[in-house]
Amino acid sequence: MTAFSFGGPVKLAFQKKSKNRPPRMPSSVRLRVFCLFAAGYSVSYVFRGVNLGFAPLITHDLGLSAADLGLLTSLYFIGFAAA
Repeated sequence: MTAFSFGGPVKLAFQKKSKNRPPRMPSSVRLRVFCLFAAGYSVSYVFRGVNLGFAPLITHDLGLSAADLGLLTSLYFIGFAAA
């Protein structure tokens, strides 16, 4: 944190000069974590989108209203979010 004066940035008295930084995560681990979350999002998106294709069949066979179908679609999302 710096304070600005007429001469430029000035170090504050309470600021420490610390070179001890936490270790960085290797890029391969970051890539694996990203791929895992991307795959989970994609699966969730597909499962929620499947309802759209089968909406006429589901509403006719099960006697669901549009609100009930929306609730079913949101339950897929909540299920994946909880997992």
